[in-house]
Amino acid sequence: MSAINMTTRLYLFIAICFFMTTCTKKQEIGPEPSSANDKVFFAQLKKAGDEFAKGDIWQGYNFDKMPMYFIYRDADGTPTRGYVVNPAQVIFGAEKLSDAEGQGLNIYRYDLKMVHANNQLKAGNDFFDFYYNIDGVDYYLQAYDDEQIANDWAITFAVHECFHIFQRADWNPNPGIIFDRENYPLNADLLSYQLLLLKIAEKMPKETDQTKIRGYLEMYVALREEEMKIDPTSAKLVTFMANNQEEREGTARYIEHLIKSRILPNYTTNRPSFSSINLAQLTIQQQVRQAFGFSIWYGTGAAVIYMLANQGVDIEAQIQSNKNVYEVAVDHLNLTDAQKTAALNQAKVEFDWANIQQEAARLMALQ
Repeated sequence: MSAINMTTRLYLFIAICFFMTTCTKKQEIGPEPSSANDKVFFAQLKKAGDEFAKGDIWQGYNFDKMPMYFIYRDADGTPTRGYVVNPAQVIFGAEKLSDAEGQGLNIYRYDLKMVHANNQLKAGNDFFDFYYNIDGVDYYLQAYDDEQIANDWAITFAVHECFHIFQRADWNPNPGIIFDRENYPLNADLLSYQLLLLKIAEKMPKETDQTKIRGYLEMYVALREEEMKIDPTSAKLVTFMANNQEEREGTARYIEHLIKSRILPNYTTNRPSFSSINLAQLTIQQQVRQAFGFSIWYGTGAAVIYMLANQGVDIEAQIQSNKNVYEVAVDHLNLTDAQKTAALNQAKVEFDWANIQQEAARLMALQ
């Protein structure tokens, strides 16, 4: 055997040994370790899933089993890591994280489609998508970064948006639903009633007195009835948009409150309002339309659901059938016309109707 052949074989043997050693080490090491912030997020996802699995937040919402794909973005907005949670099937190229690394989640490192997924997000709202296809299966898709983990936005957003997937799949839709943000009626009279509703929403969930809560629930019914009476749109957008948006977005905001009260240490101390509208920050008419033609129903809907739950109403069964939160409140209270008039007058007194009207006029005058 020639010296050249012997040398070639020796190099080949060394190369094979090196390759096998490298592969063994890679198999032992697994995927690149997650960041400390990733682990915080994973822990929140696990805690949230465990709480929903108890069935006492919203029966049937199985957040702990929801197939999800999360894309981490660095400070420059570049996707650098991808994680599949609760894969529906084996995914080629995905590597399972250890329990310590994944904080007990059924979670896999999967970078193969993170750029493609990020492009899909950028083509949409840049935050999330209800459906992202991986090997023929739809996954909830969301991007997140360090800041969104630190301020608990990432977990709150995931819980909220995945709840909408549950709604789409398992709820009976209400008849006549309309969504027309640009044409939702905004005038001084309607805006005055919306401001009163906002005042009620701002009191929840800090208010715990059952008698007071029933009084605010009566105010809500009386105020919404007045809104529907003076709605100038032929499509009756207060009836078929406001009421149904309170159901869809209000319920999602409400379960945000419940899960945060269980998994975030400081939440129960602060108990922030369901409403996120800051009137002082509204400086142009476009912001007014965004606030009162869309955003308001997150807070008012959550507040009404909170009040109904406080009064012992089986909100899950009723809302998931074909009723919106207004209809559930009407049926529960069964108010007479005199009682509604009294509740309306009480709301105007308690929240300073004259000042409310002045604020409505100011908002409507913005350009």
